[in-house]
Amino acid sequence: MATAAHDTISATVTATVLRPVTLEAPRALTDATAPDDLRTALEVFATLGQMDEVQAVALANVAIALQENGAVVVTYSHDGVTTGRVIYPTQVFLTKENAVCVRGFCTFRREVKSFRLDRMDAVHPLVFPGEDTAPVADAADAV
Repeated sequence: MATAAHDTISATVTATVLRPVTLEAPRALTDATAPDDLRTALEVFATLGQMDEVQAVALANVAIALQENGAVVVTYSHDGVTTGRVIYPTQVFLTKENAVCVRGFCTFRREVKSFRLDRMDAVHPLVFPGEDTAPVADAADAV
């Protein structure tokens, strides 16, 4: 069961506990979201967005980039066209239909755009030569 208010959302989660627990989170996450609140919010997003494991890993990688002011490399499919994108995420949010979206600067279009997570085929952190390896989310890290 999920409910939505203007700026907060909640979901009843039963996957990891013996009894249902209702979690509340902001409808949108930004780089100002407290790290302690981030994991709860990602779990609510994953529940409301009905994500599979691949989408949960993609969301975790976007969240890492959001918290570290980094970027992600994405293959994005829309209207039968697949493109490669580098996105500097500034926000992760849920639409009224509970689709998880990422808003950020897209280097391909050179403007701030919103992208639906379910249209992302692959999401990886952007790493430059000589930099330490960026943290990568895997299935164990995903919500």
